[in-house]
Amino acid sequence: MGKRSPYDVSKTCISEYVYNERSNTSYSFVSLCSRRKLNTMLKYVTVLYLVATLCAGAPQNPQDVQILRFDSDVQPDGYSFAYETSDGTSRQEEGKLDNPQSENAALTVTGQYSYVTPDGKHYTVTFTAGPNGFQPKTSLGQK
Repeated sequence: MGKRSPYDVSKTCISEYVYNERSNTSYSFVSLCSRRKLNTMLKYVTVLYLVATLCAGAPQNPQDVQILRFDSDVQPDGYSFAYETSDGTSRQEEGKLDNPQSENAALTVTGQYSYVTPDGKHYTVTFTAGPNGFQPKTSLGQK
């Protein structure tokens, strides 16, 4: 077999001539075969992406979380609340209004929240928030 001319039209690929607008001079040979391969490859990648997204989606066995305890008390000079759920999440918070009768009245909030990660580690954050900003202290990953 001899050398093929770029102008030969093969049986498996469609060829066309396109005017080269950048150089404004000549026609360039463009094979639609590479376009077909690219389109086919993009279709496969898109399908694989969709399958992977569906497989890695929502948790397989979501559990229903129940509220085990909820307390709330709201007063003119502050508030408090606490809750605990069946998945190990809990929160307690208390807010107190400092200097309620002055222009410098400020709310100081103290509390903590904790949760259990899917691998069974318990995390607890104890915090204070007030005129000096939010100040957390964290206890990480105890089983």
